[in-house]
Amino acid sequence: MQKRNKNITILDITNSDPSSNLGGIESVVYNLNKELIRRGFKVVTISYSNLDFYKETDAGIIIGKKVPQNEILRVIVYPIKVLLEARKHNADIIISEGPGNFGAGLLVNIFAKKHAIYLERAHGTHYGLIKYTPKKSLHMQILGRLMANVIERFQFKLANKCIAVSKLAEKELEQYFGISKSNIMVIYNGVDCKEFKPVNDEDRGRLRRELLIRKKCGVWVGGTDPYRKGLDIVLQIAKYMKNVEFKIIGSDKDFQSRYNLKIDINDLKNVEFLGKITNEEKIKYYHACDFLIFPSRHEGLAIAPMEALACGLPVIVSDMTGVNEIISNGVEGFIVNNKKLESYIKAIAMINKSMGKRARQLALKYDWKRQADIYAKWFRELVDS
Repeated sequence: MQKRNKNITILDITNSDPSSNLGGIESVVYNLNKELIRRGFKVVTISYSNLDFYKETDAGIIIGKKVPQNEILRVIVYPIKVLLEARKHNADIIISEGPGNFGAGLLVNIFAKKHAIYLERAHGTHYGLIKYTPKKSLHMQILGRLMANVIERFQFKLANKCIAVSKLAEKELEQYFGISKSNIMVIYNGVDCKEFKPVNDEDRGRLRRELLIRKKCGVWVGGTDPYRKGLDIVLQIAKYMKNVEFKIIGSDKDFQSRYNLKIDINDLKNVEFLGKITNEEKIKYYHACDFLIFPSRHEGLAIAPMEALACGLPVIVSDMTGVNEIISNGVEGFIVNNKKLESYIKAIAMINKSMGKRARQLALKYDWKRQADIYAKWFRELVDS
């Protein structure tokens, strides 16, 4: 039996470098591991990269493995490199961050697990991505189905326990892979409420002048896969709501050509594409805008709405974001069915400043410190059992 005063070592197998500030899974891994380090855990994270690296961070040791840029070759090379690296570490708990690590966790579980407890964390599934994001390219659909049927299914079924970041992710594990609820632990993603926090009315007014915001203004935030995150829906809304401004962070105008969308962006004078900006600049828009709009088609639990809530910004989200499970419709924002464009328009008209205070209060319940306490307690129980 493991003694509680012994430092528990966690080996986290993930996608790209968690310290790269890319958002999404990287943000979850980095913020959670940082809090676990503060609670006495030792954490080693393996990620893929365009070069090999080793670095010590406040979220533990991060080891980068160089992989080919070609996605198909990456699927082959990365698991082998992870397996070789994992053999060097004597972990108590191994966490694989779902299907995005291309089966690396599966190889480690079979060939390098040793005495460790093996956990799979579901940020969503490839089955969900394929079902709810139909405009994926043909080769990505084929690769996705291969991942889901051959790799993803066995990764989750062979795990000692599965972690789901929302009830939506839990439902997919049950529906697609037959994982029993008794083998799934639902722990919602958190948010850093010290980094993401509200400003007073004076500072908000100053930021609105600085950012040239003169009307009711919504912000959309998303990096990769803007179609899945509903950017095209935002643009359709903007077409009908000329009296509302929309700020687009993390994507550029070229996204529509990649998905063959019939939207003339040049006609949308009330939409500004900001592209990739710094985290500090993004927070300015959270402070200056009137709402975040996030009509995603599929998420485990979306990070951007959590950040917005922490900044005291009301959110308008789809019923497929995971965040819809924790907000109350009409209280911290609105939950909308993606198939009803008019419902988004109605929600934008009804959004109000008073929702911001309640949004912040809700976010405090999901601060990473609280969520990390849940993880830490559970991890110790697993190791002690």
